[in-house]
Amino acid sequence: MEAHNSTGFKEYKVLWSRDKLFEGKFDVARLEEALNYFARQGWIVKAMSTPHLKDFGGGTKEEVVILLER
Repeated sequence: MEAHNSTGFKEYKVLWSRDKLFEGKFDVARLEEALNYFARQGWIVKAMSTPHLKDFGGGTKEEVVILLER
């Protein structure tokens, strides 16, 4: 196992379309910028999903969830 931190264990990060990184303006261009930013820090996309999550009004909304590993 290749270690990228001082503990010698892998780390995981979850990005999703409501992440503060996107400032409430999630779009593909911002996602690409974010993925490239994290890739430069050694993060690799391990999985991506689009679950339907309930909102405060009782409806559902499709969100983008991305699992990163390093």
